[in-house]
Amino acid sequence: MKLKLSKLASLLTAVLFLAATAPARSELAPPAPDAVMNLDLHTHTYCSDGGETPETVVGKAAEAGVEFLAVTDHDTMTCVSRAKKEADAKGVRLIAGIEISVGAGSMHVLGLGVDAENAALKALMESADHERIRRAEAIVQKLNDLNAGKPIDFLADLVLTKVNKNRVIDGAEPIGAEAAAEMGREALLSGFTGEITRPDIAQVLVDKGYVADTKEAFSKYIGNDGPAYVPVQGPSFTDVLDIIHNAGGIAVLAHPFTIFKVPADLAKQYADFDALFRALVEAGLDGVEAYQPQTQYTKDNETKLSAALITLPEKARRKLLYVPSSDYHAHEKIGGKNIGGLPMPKEEAAKILRALNIHKPRAAKSAK
Repeated sequence: MKLKLSKLASLLTAVLFLAATAPARSELAPPAPDAVMNLDLHTHTYCSDGGETPETVVGKAAEAGVEFLAVTDHDTMTCVSRAKKEADAKGVRLIAGIEISVGAGSMHVLGLGVDAENAALKALMESADHERIRRAEAIVQKLNDLNAGKPIDFLADLVLTKVNKNRVIDGAEPIGAEAAAEMGREALLSGFTGEITRPDIAQVLVDKGYVADTKEAFSKYIGNDGPAYVPVQGPSFTDVLDIIHNAGGIAVLAHPFTIFKVPADLAKQYADFDALFRALVEAGLDGVEAYQPQTQYTKDNETKLSAALITLPEKARRKLLYVPSSDYHAHEKIGGKNIGGLPMPKEEAAKILRALNIHKPRAAKSAK
């Protein structure tokens, strides 16, 4: 496999980006196989918006030669225990993880090596679950108020569809409409692994003929500037970092390129990404995703993150962890297309593993 490694603005030699499918740059030869480790610390299962079971995700990681894998579903750790059981059987070291939505949902932070039984983290997950249901119902109500086509039934069209999709993946019989009606709302909502997301709503819009495809669903109705958009109401990043640390984990900024344009809910406080990134680091951010698949990597992304890193004090730069992540969803349009394929220098991987092994829970600080 050919690797592509590039220095951040030629100034931060400790910081490397990797794009697994591109040819190696002539000025930096690929490291020898025994000098790298294969980690993937950002993947999703059908417990959030992924398309596969945790067993399948772990199996693909094992086939790809991934040595350390983190399952990081959105705001839930429901599938981590299943992933751990499969990882033990396949010889993959599993890192318990979660991807937490911050504020209005545009910024995401990974919690790696966290304790799923931590009280504060459990409260956050429960709150996020209720918030996603509230938001989905509010979006459906807005769509119905727009009278754009056939009415959408939240339970029948969204929840039951998601329940049955996951049941089919598990090899179980779908639940019929009459049986679902007899079960009632609460039983139906509590009876499935996963969550209702905007992509699910977009697919319903396609199925009902509102739009030609999910891309149009976002651009026309449910995107951030659409008439049926409803923001998430999540915790502040200071609270998120405190909860992750209190649960014994390390906090990593996920796909930083998605917030190079500062989210609207943070734009009044932070003039640009550089300022926001500095604030995150000062608040206790431990790392940032830097080793990414070719589909996620661009020279422009590298340049912008490099510029933000240069604004940090040298000690903070050296302390920061640079994390490998495919953001695998088993969907072509979301994240990396494959698990793994992200070998990184052993010395950089060792920093992450040391942090995961020795990171101690910290007392939670009050949010600013």
